[in-house]
Amino acid sequence: MFAFNLIYSTISSYLISKKYYLNKSHFGFITFFSLYFSVWAVWLIICGGQNGVGTDYESYYEIFSAPDIFSYLFLLKGEWGFVTIIKVCALMKLRPQVVFSVFYFINFIFLFKIIYRLGSKYAWIFILLYIAFSTVFNNQLNGLRQYTAIYIITYALINSYTNKSFLKFLGFIIFAGSIHCSSYLILPFYCIRNINLSSKFIKYIYFLSALFVLFGSLNTLFNYVSQFLPKFYSVYLNSDLNAASSYTRIITKLIFFPIYLLSLSLITKQRLSEIEKHLYTLGAISYALRLIFLENIILTRISQLFILLAIFPIYLYLKYLFQVGDKYKFCFIVGFIIAFYFLKTILFPTQEYLYQSIYFE
Repeated sequence: MFAFNLIYSTISSYLISKKYYLNKSHFGFITFFSLYFSVWAVWLIICGGQNGVGTDYESYYEIFSAPDIFSYLFLLKGEWGFVTIIKVCALMKLRPQVVFSVFYFINFIFLFKIIYRLGSKYAWIFILLYIAFSTVFNNQLNGLRQYTAIYIITYALINSYTNKSFLKFLGFIIFAGSIHCSSYLILPFYCIRNINLSSKFIKYIYFLSALFVLFGSLNTLFNYVSQFLPKFYSVYLNSDLNAASSYTRIITKLIFFPIYLLSLSLITKQRLSEIEKHLYTLGAISYALRLIFLENIILTRISQLFILLAIFPIYLYLKYLFQVGDKYKFCFIVGFIIAFYFLKTILFPTQEYLYQSIYFE
Protein backbone atom coordinates (compact mmCIF):
# COMPACT_ATOMS: atom_id res chain seq x y z
CA MET A 1 0.00 0.00 0.00
CA PHE A 2 2.78 2.47 0.89
CA ALA A 3 4.58 1.76 -2.38
CA PHE A 4 1.35 2.16 -4.33
CA ASN A 5 0.70 5.43 -2.51
CA LEU A 6 4.09 6.77 -3.59
CA ILE A 7 3.38 6.01 -7.26
CA TYR A 8 -0.19 7.33 -7.08
CA SER A 9 0.77 10.53 -5.22
CA THR A 10 3.67 11.33 -7.55
CA ILE A 11 1.68 10.84 -10.76
CA SER A 12 -1.41 12.64 -9.42
CA SER A 13 0.55 15.60 -8.10
CA TYR A 14 2.49 15.83 -11.38
CA LEU A 15 -0.75 16.13 -13.36
CA ILE A 16 -2.24 18.57 -10.85
CA SER A 17 0.96 20.65 -10.76
CA LYS A 18 0.88 21.10 -14.52
CA LYS A 19 -2.76 22.17 -14.42
CA TYR A 20 -2.21 24.52 -11.49
CA TYR A 21 0.84 26.15 -13.03
CA LEU A 22 -1.05 26.98 -16.21
CA ASN A 23 -3.76 28.68 -14.18
CA LYS A 24 -1.79 29.80 -11.12
CA SER A 25 -2.97 33.42 -11.27
CA HIS A 26 -6.51 32.30 -10.46
CA PHE A 27 -5.86 30.30 -7.30
CA GLY A 28 -5.25 31.10 -3.65
CA PHE A 29 -4.20 28.56 -1.04
CA ILE A 30 -7.69 27.22 -0.30
CA THR A 31 -8.28 26.46 -3.98
CA PHE A 32 -4.76 25.07 -4.26
CA PHE A 33 -5.36 22.75 -1.29
CA SER A 34 -8.70 21.70 -2.78
CA LEU A 35 -7.03 20.85 -6.10
CA TYR A 36 -4.90 18.29 -4.27
CA PHE A 37 -7.89 16.70 -2.53
CA SER A 38 -7.40 13.44 -4.43
CA VAL A 39 -3.87 13.24 -3.01
CA TRP A 40 -4.23 14.20 0.65
CA ALA A 41 -7.60 12.44 0.98
CA VAL A 42 -5.87 9.15 0.14
CA TRP A 43 -3.15 9.99 2.67
CA LEU A 44 -5.81 10.66 5.29
CA ILE A 45 -7.46 7.30 4.60
CA ILE A 46 -4.13 5.48 4.89
CA CYS A 47 -2.78 7.30 7.96
CA GLY A 48 -6.09 7.67 9.78
CA GLY A 49 -6.84 4.01 9.20
CA GLN A 50 -3.61 2.72 10.70
CA ASN A 51 -4.03 -0.17 13.11
CA GLY A 52 -1.19 -0.75 15.56
CA VAL A 53 1.41 0.82 13.25
CA GLY A 54 4.60 1.96 14.99
CA THR A 55 5.44 1.82 18.67
CA ASP A 56 3.29 4.78 19.79
CA TYR A 57 -0.07 3.76 18.34
CA GLU A 58 -1.41 1.98 21.43
CA SER A 59 -0.26 4.82 23.71
CA TYR A 60 -2.00 7.49 21.66
CA TYR A 61 -5.12 5.39 21.29
CA GLU A 62 -5.27 5.14 25.08
CA ILE A 63 -4.73 8.89 25.46
CA PHE A 64 -7.47 9.69 22.93
CA SER A 65 -9.80 7.28 24.75
CA ALA A 66 -9.40 9.07 28.09
CA PRO A 67 -7.96 12.58 27.54
CA ASP A 68 -8.94 13.85 31.00
CA ILE A 69 -6.79 11.21 32.67
CA PHE A 70 -3.64 11.92 30.68
CA SER A 71 -3.95 15.67 30.06
CA TYR A 72 -1.95 16.74 33.12
CA LEU A 73 1.15 14.93 31.82
CA PHE A 74 1.19 17.12 28.71
CA LEU A 75 0.21 20.30 30.56
CA LEU A 76 3.30 19.85 32.76
CA LYS A 77 5.38 20.22 29.60
CA GLY A 78 3.37 23.20 28.35
CA GLU A 79 1.72 21.20 25.58
CA TRP A 80 -1.68 22.83 26.03
CA GLY A 81 -2.38 22.83 22.27
CA PHE A 82 -2.30 19.04 22.14
CA VAL A 83 -4.55 18.85 25.20
CA THR A 84 -7.00 21.36 23.70
CA ILE A 85 -7.29 19.40 20.45
CA ILE A 86 -7.91 16.03 22.10
CA LYS A 87 -10.42 17.53 24.56
CA VAL A 88 -12.35 19.24 21.77
CA CYS A 89 -12.41 15.93 19.92
CA ALA A 90 -13.71 14.27 23.09
CA LEU A 91 -16.47 16.90 23.42
CA MET A 92 -17.43 16.18 19.82
CA LYS A 93 -17.55 12.48 20.82
CA LEU A 94 -15.09 11.50 18.11
CA ARG A 95 -13.82 7.95 18.37
CA PRO A 96 -10.12 7.60 19.27
CA GLN A 97 -9.33 6.31 15.78
CA VAL A 98 -10.84 9.44 14.22
CA VAL A 99 -8.64 11.69 16.37
CA PHE A 100 -5.61 10.35 14.50
CA SER A 101 -7.18 11.69 11.31
CA VAL A 102 -7.70 15.11 12.94
CA PHE A 103 -3.96 15.45 13.56
CA TYR A 104 -3.03 14.17 10.11
CA PHE A 105 -5.41 16.66 8.54
CA ILE A 106 -3.60 19.46 10.40
CA ASN A 107 -0.30 18.00 9.15
CA PHE A 108 -1.40 17.98 5.53
CA ILE A 109 -2.71 21.55 5.68
CA PHE A 110 0.72 22.76 6.74
CA LEU A 111 2.48 20.49 4.25
CA PHE A 112 0.58 22.03 1.37
CA LYS A 113 1.15 25.49 2.80
CA ILE A 114 4.87 24.68 2.55
CA ILE A 115 4.48 23.49 -1.05
CA TYR A 116 2.38 26.55 -1.89
CA ARG A 117 5.16 28.82 -0.61
CA LEU A 118 7.84 26.93 -2.54
CA GLY A 119 5.94 27.26 -5.82
CA SER A 120 3.63 24.66 -7.24
CA LYS A 121 5.03 23.82 -10.69
CA TYR A 122 7.40 21.27 -9.14
CA ALA A 123 5.17 20.28 -6.22
CA TRP A 124 5.27 16.69 -7.43
CA ILE A 125 9.04 16.54 -6.89
CA PHE A 126 8.66 17.75 -3.32
CA ILE A 127 5.82 15.27 -2.69
CA LEU A 128 7.92 12.41 -4.08
CA LEU A 129 10.78 13.37 -1.75
CA TYR A 130 8.41 13.93 1.15
CA ILE A 131 7.23 10.32 0.95
CA ALA A 132 10.25 8.37 -0.33
CA PHE A 133 13.25 10.47 0.75
CA SER A 134 12.36 12.13 4.04
CA THR A 135 10.03 9.24 5.06
CA VAL A 136 7.98 11.75 7.07
CA PHE A 137 4.83 10.17 5.69
CA ASN A 138 5.61 6.89 7.44
CA ASN A 139 7.36 8.21 10.52
CA GLN A 140 4.42 10.44 11.45
CA LEU A 141 2.50 7.21 12.10
CA ASN A 142 4.73 6.85 15.13
CA GLY A 143 5.73 10.25 16.56
CA LEU A 144 2.33 11.90 16.13
CA ARG A 145 2.77 15.05 18.27
CA GLN A 146 6.31 15.73 17.18
CA TYR A 147 5.54 15.40 13.49
CA THR A 148 2.55 17.73 13.72
CA ALA A 149 4.95 20.26 15.24
CA ILE A 150 7.55 19.58 12.51
CA TYR A 151 5.13 20.58 9.75
CA ILE A 152 4.28 23.81 11.58
CA ILE A 153 7.85 24.92 12.34
CA THR A 154 8.98 24.14 8.78
CA TYR A 155 6.19 26.28 7.39
CA ALA A 156 7.01 29.03 9.91
CA LEU A 157 10.59 29.24 8.62
CA ILE A 158 9.61 29.24 4.94
CA ASN A 159 6.85 31.78 5.52
CA SER A 160 9.35 34.06 7.28
CA TYR A 161 11.02 34.77 3.92
CA THR A 162 7.91 36.51 2.61
CA ASN A 163 6.35 37.57 5.89
CA LYS A 164 9.26 38.96 7.87
CA SER A 165 7.28 39.54 11.07
CA PHE A 166 9.14 37.86 13.93
CA LEU A 167 5.97 37.94 16.02
CA LYS A 168 4.13 35.87 13.42
CA PHE A 169 7.03 33.43 13.27
CA LEU A 170 7.07 33.23 17.06
CA GLY A 171 3.32 32.65 17.08
CA PHE A 172 3.73 29.58 14.87
CA ILE A 173 6.57 28.26 17.05
CA ILE A 174 4.50 28.73 20.22
CA PHE A 175 1.62 26.88 18.56
CA ALA A 176 3.98 24.06 17.52
CA GLY A 177 5.53 24.06 21.00
CA SER A 178 2.09 23.68 22.54
CA ILE A 179 1.83 20.37 20.66
CA HIS A 180 5.42 19.22 21.19
CA CYS A 181 7.76 21.25 23.39
CA SER A 182 10.89 20.37 21.39
CA SER A 183 9.70 22.90 18.77
CA TYR A 184 11.34 25.76 20.67
CA LEU A 185 14.74 24.36 19.66
CA ILE A 186 14.07 25.74 16.17
CA LEU A 187 14.04 29.38 17.35
CA PRO A 188 17.76 30.03 16.64
CA PHE A 189 17.11 29.12 13.00
CA TYR A 190 15.25 32.40 12.57
CA CYS A 191 18.53 34.24 13.06
CA ILE A 192 20.45 32.18 10.48
CA ARG A 193 17.70 31.78 7.90
CA ASN A 194 19.14 34.55 5.69
CA ILE A 195 22.76 33.46 5.62
CA ASN A 196 24.47 32.13 2.50
CA LEU A 197 27.43 29.77 2.79
CA SER A 198 29.96 28.97 0.10
CA SER A 199 29.95 25.52 -1.49
CA LYS A 200 33.37 24.81 0.01
CA PHE A 201 32.16 25.66 3.52
CA ILE A 202 29.02 23.51 3.12
CA LYS A 203 31.17 20.64 1.85
CA TYR A 204 33.24 20.88 5.04
CA ILE A 205 30.02 20.80 7.07
CA TYR A 206 28.81 17.70 5.23
CA PHE A 207 32.07 15.78 5.69
CA LEU A 208 32.64 16.85 9.29
CA SER A 209 29.10 15.82 10.28
CA ALA A 210 29.54 12.45 8.58
CA LEU A 211 32.90 11.89 10.31
CA PHE A 212 31.42 12.99 13.62
CA VAL A 213 28.62 10.45 13.53
CA LEU A 214 30.96 7.65 12.42
CA PHE A 215 33.75 8.35 14.89
CA GLY A 216 32.36 10.86 17.39
CA SER A 217 31.52 10.55 21.08
CA LEU A 218 28.13 12.23 21.21
CA ASN A 219 26.71 9.70 23.68
CA THR A 220 29.25 10.67 26.34
CA LEU A 221 28.44 14.35 25.89
CA PHE A 222 24.70 13.70 25.90
CA ASN A 223 24.78 11.61 29.08
CA TYR A 224 26.56 14.48 30.84
CA VAL A 225 24.17 17.17 29.57
CA SER A 226 21.10 15.03 30.32
CA GLN A 227 21.78 15.38 34.05
CA PHE A 228 20.58 18.99 33.80
CA LEU A 229 17.40 18.34 31.79
CA PRO A 230 13.91 18.70 33.38
CA LYS A 231 12.67 15.71 35.40
CA PHE A 232 9.82 14.86 33.04
CA TYR A 233 12.45 13.70 30.53
CA SER A 234 13.66 11.03 32.94
CA VAL A 235 11.23 8.52 31.43
CA TYR A 236 13.18 8.80 28.17
CA LEU A 237 16.64 9.08 29.73
CA ASN A 238 16.14 5.88 31.73
CA SER A 239 14.59 3.96 28.84
CA ASP A 240 16.03 1.87 26.04
CA LEU A 241 15.91 4.97 23.84
CA ASN A 242 18.94 6.42 25.64
CA ALA A 243 21.38 4.24 23.75
CA ALA A 244 23.73 4.37 20.84
CA SER A 245 22.22 3.91 17.41
CA SER A 246 23.22 0.76 15.59
CA TYR A 247 25.99 1.01 13.00
CA THR A 248 23.56 -0.33 10.40
CA ARG A 249 21.11 2.49 11.16
CA ILE A 250 23.85 5.08 10.75
CA ILE A 251 25.02 3.64 7.42
CA THR A 252 21.49 3.61 5.98
CA LYS A 253 21.12 7.28 6.89
CA LEU A 254 24.35 8.08 5.06
CA ILE A 255 23.26 6.35 1.86
CA PHE A 256 22.07 9.63 0.28
CA PHE A 257 25.23 11.52 1.27
CA PRO A 258 26.63 11.50 -2.33
CA ILE A 259 23.48 13.20 -3.63
CA TYR A 260 23.99 16.07 -1.19
CA LEU A 261 27.54 16.43 -2.48
CA LEU A 262 26.29 16.51 -6.07
CA SER A 263 23.75 19.19 -5.14
CA LEU A 264 26.61 21.55 -4.23
CA SER A 265 26.98 22.24 -7.95
CA LEU A 266 23.90 24.48 -7.61
CA ILE A 267 26.01 26.90 -5.59
CA THR A 268 29.27 26.61 -7.50
CA LYS A 269 27.46 27.17 -10.82
CA GLN A 270 25.21 29.87 -9.31
CA ARG A 271 21.98 28.16 -10.34
CA LEU A 272 19.86 29.35 -7.39
CA SER A 273 17.77 32.45 -6.78
CA GLU A 274 18.40 34.47 -3.64
CA ILE A 275 15.63 32.74 -1.65
CA GLU A 276 16.70 29.34 -2.97
CA LYS A 277 20.24 30.00 -1.71
CA HIS A 278 18.82 30.60 1.77
CA LEU A 279 16.69 27.46 1.55
CA TYR A 280 19.67 25.40 0.41
CA THR A 281 21.83 26.66 3.29
CA LEU A 282 19.02 26.02 5.77
CA GLY A 283 18.62 22.51 4.38
CA ALA A 284 22.36 21.83 4.41
CA ILE A 285 22.67 22.82 8.08
CA SER A 286 19.60 20.72 8.88
CA TYR A 287 21.06 17.67 7.14
CA ALA A 288 24.36 18.10 8.98
CA LEU A 289 22.56 18.30 12.33
CA ARG A 290 20.58 15.18 11.47
CA LEU A 291 23.84 13.32 10.83
CA ILE A 292 25.50 14.58 14.01
CA PHE A 293 22.52 13.56 16.14
CA LEU A 294 22.31 10.08 14.61
CA GLU A 295 24.63 8.58 17.22
CA ASN A 296 22.08 8.59 20.04
CA ILE A 297 18.48 7.38 19.63
CA ILE A 298 16.98 10.17 21.77
CA LEU A 299 18.96 12.81 19.90
CA THR A 300 17.84 11.20 16.66
CA ARG A 301 14.25 11.93 17.71
CA ILE A 302 15.24 15.56 18.32
CA SER A 303 16.98 15.73 14.94
CA GLN A 304 13.68 14.86 13.28
CA LEU A 305 12.74 18.51 13.80
CA PHE A 306 14.96 19.19 10.78
CA ILE A 307 13.71 16.33 8.64
CA LEU A 308 11.57 18.40 6.24
CA LEU A 309 14.13 21.20 6.08
CA ALA A 310 16.78 18.67 5.05
CA ILE A 311 14.80 17.94 1.87
CA PHE A 312 15.59 21.34 0.34
CA PRO A 313 19.08 20.66 -1.13
CA ILE A 314 17.85 17.51 -2.89
CA TYR A 315 14.58 19.14 -3.94
CA LEU A 316 16.38 22.13 -5.46
CA TYR A 317 18.88 19.86 -7.20
CA LEU A 318 16.25 17.59 -8.76
CA LYS A 319 14.20 20.63 -9.73
CA TYR A 320 17.25 22.06 -11.52
CA LEU A 321 18.01 18.75 -13.31
CA PHE A 322 14.42 18.57 -14.51
CA GLN A 323 14.45 22.19 -15.68
CA VAL A 324 17.63 21.78 -17.74
CA GLY A 325 16.51 18.43 -19.15
CA ASP A 326 19.24 16.28 -17.61
CA LYS A 327 16.95 13.25 -17.74
CA TYR A 328 19.56 10.54 -17.14
CA LYS A 329 20.87 12.02 -13.91
CA PHE A 330 17.37 12.98 -12.76
CA CYS A 331 15.95 9.50 -13.42
CA PHE A 332 18.94 7.76 -11.84
CA ILE A 333 18.66 9.72 -8.57
CA VAL A 334 14.86 9.48 -8.42
CA GLY A 335 15.04 5.78 -9.27
CA PHE A 336 17.58 5.21 -6.50
CA ILE A 337 15.41 7.02 -3.94
CA ILE A 338 12.28 5.11 -4.99
CA ALA A 339 14.10 1.76 -5.00
CA PHE A 340 15.36 2.33 -1.45
CA TYR A 341 11.83 3.21 -0.32
CA PHE A 342 10.44 0.07 -1.98
CA LEU A 343 12.99 -2.00 -0.06
CA LYS A 344 11.63 -0.63 3.20
CA THR A 345 7.95 -0.95 2.32
CA ILE A 346 7.77 -4.07 0.16
CA LEU A 347 10.74 -6.37 0.88
CA PHE A 348 11.64 -5.52 4.48
CA PRO A 349 8.68 -3.69 6.07
CA THR A 350 8.84 -3.19 9.85
CA GLN A 351 7.14 -0.89 12.38
CA GLU A 352 5.79 2.21 10.61
CA TYR A 353 6.63 0.72 7.20
CA LEU A 354 4.43 -2.30 7.86
CA TYR A 355 0.94 -1.53 6.52
CA GLN A 356 -1.83 -2.52 8.91
CA SER A 357 -5.28 -1.02 8.58
CA ILE A 358 -8.61 -0.98 10.40
CA TYR A 359 -10.26 -1.46 7.02
CA PHE A 360 -8.92 -5.01 6.76
CA GLU A 361 -9.62 -6.26 10.27
